[in-house]
Amino acid sequence: MLDWMLDNFWVTLLIWFSLYLSDFALTMRSARLYQDGGIQHVVYEKGIELTPYYRKDIAAQRWISPRFLFMLGLSCLVLWMVWSLDQWFGPEALLFEMVSGAYLLLEVSIHVRHARNLVYLSRLKSSQGVSGKIEYSSWLTLEISALDLLAFAALFLAVYWLTSQVFFAGGAIACAVTALRQWRLSRKERKT
Repeated sequence: MLDWMLDNFWVTLLIWFSLYLSDFALTMRSARLYQDGGIQHVVYEKGIELTPYYRKDIAAQRWISPRFLFMLGLSCLVLWMVWSLDQWFGPEALLFEMVSGAYLLLEVSIHVRHARNLVYLSRLKSSQGVSGKIEYSSWLTLEISALDLLAFAALFLAVYWLTSQVFFAGGAIACAVTALRQWRLSRKERKT
């Protein structure tokens, strides 16, 4: 199945497009749950979105986001360019497989977090199983997210070692790099 997907650029692109679009939709759903009131148990210092680039659009619940559309277009262009390079270098080239793994598996890990957040926020909204109030500083939220992503990086690395499919190495690298980026941002925000 993985080979079939990677051999068909348009399938990989459609999967990427769907994951990226659903990531945005799930983020907006979480933001709406959080911002529409009724959640008295938790406060996030800088809102629900972790990526500074998207924070304003998510906070404004802007469904048509120029930032999102730009990044979606850019990422599709990058996938096409990498696929084109692989076609030029031949079947031994594994760059498209690695980059696809980086894009898709990072999104898979983010979708797992979205599922958890939607359940969490839904329970908070109806006060099911929770009492009291907690405030999360932005740096702590980023640090927890970085730890989650490192766990996914370790999982994808283990799968790579078991299968030798660079698709999973790409996922491990993307999760580790994103975790490092979030860790640095967490340290920076903690100092301020």
